[in-house]
Amino acid sequence: MKEAKCIRANYDVDSLTFAFLIAKRSGSPLAVSFSEDNDCEVILTRNRERNSVTFNKTTYYIGKSSFTSLLEPSREDVVPYLNGILFSITYDRRNPSEIEAKRLEALKSMGVEVETGPKFLSYRDLPLFTSLTITVDPYVPEVSGNRNGAEGVLKELKIDLTSKFVELTDAQKNSLLYRLVVSIQKVNPSIASSDIITERYLVDGIDSLELAYASMLALDLIGSPAIYELVVNPSFAKALISLYREEMGKGFYLGEVTERGNTVYVTTNLRSPLIARQILVQTGKLKGEKVVAVRNGERAFTSRFFMKGEKEGLTRV
Repeated sequence: MKEAKCIRANYDVDSLTFAFLIAKRSGSPLAVSFSEDNDCEVILTRNRERNSVTFNKTTYYIGKSSFTSLLEPSREDVVPYLNGILFSITYDRRNPSEIEAKRLEALKSMGVEVETGPKFLSYRDLPLFTSLTITVDPYVPEVSGNRNGAEGVLKELKIDLTSKFVELTDAQKNSLLYRLVVSIQKVNPSIASSDIITERYLVDGIDSLELAYASMLALDLIGSPAIYELVVNPSFAKALISLYREEMGKGFYLGEVTERGNTVYVTTNLRSPLIARQILVQTGKLKGEKVVAVRNGERAFTSRFFMKGEKEGLTRV
């Protein structure tokens, strides 16, 4: 694929990371297109059932695996490489595929720390009330996006508001997880404590799960240049995470959800349809692959991720 002059990519973090990594590693000019009218040597197709890569007219099916995982990892690119894989896993809300598991294991020798922990974002570094407020998966009613609600839960359990999750005793951790699961069950009755525990990947002080969500937000608000900058300059991850914390730390809510045709409209102050989509899936208000539009007042916007078109970022609908 290094000889390719054009890659037709999907408008998502994984596909763009794959394309930009090839461009970076080849050192040759490479066009990245989102248009189906362009007959590129490499065509990436993201499908609900299985993904595929077409190279010089021959199609290879890769199941649900991320496109990024088809590339060999390197220490120089470990941050964007890991981000491409985790975006795909996080968006699909699935376990790693066989090839992804092998790639993730290989990253341990490149400085990636792996530990089992809750899905709370940056639980090592942030005060718990902040971590709970900006976390969208798991979505905890009256806690996610609600600083007062997050603080209220901690006070109820007699946990210091400035504590980090890693500083809690085992008894406090178990009490907190149980309390949150009880709240989640109001919108997702089948959830269990084990569902909010996962493998966490940390590299160069960066919580890769938080970066995956920050990339979703950046794709909606900035567009593909944000993903390109991350690939060529991995330290840009800190700027993306800062943007995410600033945006989500303001607080957010989800109100009325309506459906018209293939589009689901949600009343919310969230500016990112991709982030809103992740919450709607958990609450059972979105099933299948539909367009998600965020509505604030009379205006509604969706993401280029959901709709074809030339304009990147948000599109009014």
